[in-house]
Amino acid sequence: MDASDLEYRARTRSGCIPPELVSRLLERGHVDVVELEAGRGEWFCALAWARLLGERGRQADALEVLAPYLATGWWIAVEATA
Repeated sequence: MDASDLEYRARTRSGCIPPELVSRLLERGHVDVVELEAGRGEWFCALAWARLLGERGRQADALEVLAPYLATGWWIAVEATA
């Protein structure tokens, strides 16, 4: 995972699963897909999955999901984690 690549994908929404699709997947009950893709490095899936875990009181698990993004030093991930 690379901070500049993450920044490019998040900014252009190119080469990733866009947040609108992630929201739609969750709305339709495809939580398992979002979780799977979060583990594969899809930022918007990881962000949504971490939020869902946090809402369920699983903050430690949420932080674990975001840890690879934090490790890159990518500021967006730092803000999201905070």
